[in-house]
Amino acid sequence: MTQKEISLFKEYQIVFFFVLTFFISGIIAIPLLLSIYHIIPIKLPGFLTLIAASGPTIAAVIIVYFSEGRTGITTLLRGETKWRFNLRWYMLSIFLYPVLVLLSISIVVLFGSNFPSISEKLPNLLIVFFMITVQAGIGEEIGWRGYVTPNLQKRYRGLTACLIVGVIWTVWHLPLFWIPDGLQANMWKELGFPAAITFYGIHLTASSIIYTWGFNASGKNLLVPIFLHGSTNTATWLFSANEISQFGIMPLALLTVIEIVLAILILIFTNNLQFRK
Repeated sequence: MTQKEISLFKEYQIVFFFVLTFFISGIIAIPLLLSIYHIIPIKLPGFLTLIAASGPTIAAVIIVYFSEGRTGITTLLRGETKWRFNLRWYMLSIFLYPVLVLLSISIVVLFGSNFPSISEKLPNLLIVFFMITVQAGIGEEIGWRGYVTPNLQKRYRGLTACLIVGVIWTVWHLPLFWIPDGLQANMWKELGFPAAITFYGIHLTASSIIYTWGFNASGKNLLVPIFLHGSTNTATWLFSANEISQFGIMPLALLTVIEIVLAILILIFTNNLQFRK
């Protein structure tokens, strides 16, 4: 590329990131959905689903390579190699969401529901946590929190950047609403599509604020949002909070309310939503 093209690319790299993220994920997700509904006679290999789920991270690596070269890639991924950091961030990133999910489940139990059985899931807990952290944590967070949020925070206030990412993160998840018996599809059945997408978007936006706070406050350590994301999905699986067809919407609704309260407390009492070099 010429110097002029490079300058133009850098100026609009955030836009290119979003477009490329949707392209990488969509080029796999659309044929997958068409095959699920037998519109096209094709069965995609399982590893392609992992690539689709990793669209944000793959897009970030490509954009950074073309804008900053190998040095930029090293800088982007450096946060993932900071294994030696304050123990409290390990504890918070791994155990915060399990505590929040357990709290939401406990409130539901107080009003007459049975506590979900976890005995059959416990033997597979570490394996599931590892797999989810690789797929959802590494596959998404290098893009969402490691790349695009800090770049947005250079142009906008921290909260505004988190809101932008929260909305786009929600739209990126839209194909999941058409996967039969999945979390999002069951939310649609329970609430109707407009309410389901709004509810899910609020959850993701609150998560965006919490994950960004952890990333910035820990000294831009990518392991924090990666573990936060992995532990979020693992905890909802372990305590069956994502099994709407069995336990209804209340566990996730309460979790979202708790996330909103936590996000508000972060906004009031900390200044760690703003990116710092």
